[in-house]
Amino acid sequence: MDIKNQAVREYLEDGISYRELSKKYGVSRTTINKWVLVHQGIYNLPRSHKQITYDLQQKTLGKKSKQIIKPDQSELEKKIAVLEKQLEWEKLKSLALPIFFANARASTQNVNLNPDELYL
Repeated sequence: MDIKNQAVREYLEDGISYRELSKKYGVSRTTINKWVLVHQGIYNLPRSHKQITYDLQQKTLGKKSKQIIKPDQSELEKKIAVLEKQLEWEKLKSLALPIFFANARASTQNVNLNPDELYL
């Protein structure tokens, strides 16, 4: 197993901190963090408890704070609502893109489009 996969596994499964993994493997914390985020994105894994707690600390207290905050249910529900709205917006954008491209193509070719042809 290569260093990247080993570090990601130790972070996600064993709960070893980025700092400890950085010292162990001689790789920056930022690099290990990016590896973990990419791994989670590829395999559609949820963020770890540590990541959620850290994100909440950054939002509420700023970077310099060491106070631990545990996410409560209402904050998570608010975050879910925001993410659902973002998802809906992205879906609408993905539906609109082909129409925009068709209009752009037609305008450069001086062609009149039939609106029914845009949804094919």
